[in-house]
Amino acid sequence: MDWFARFTRSVAKHRFRLLGLATINDIPSDSFESMLRQLVATGWKPGSRYRGIDAGIDYSRSVLAAGALAHPA
Repeated sequence: MDWFARFTRSVAKHRFRLLGLATINDIPSDSFESMLRQLVATGWKPGSRYRGIDAGIDYSRSVLAAGALAHPA
């Protein structure tokens, strides 16, 4: 099953490269929240946000869109 996990990660990496997306790992929670506030203040619109029980503790995820392209949160 290890080959399947490697294949899935590889497909995701290629997709991100093709679409110009980025993943940033190991950002402290306070810095993450500060960056989100700054981006929203400069015109980025919040799309979706991870709201699981461990949100902001072990894992955080936010999707932002430029301008009016955002979906309601």
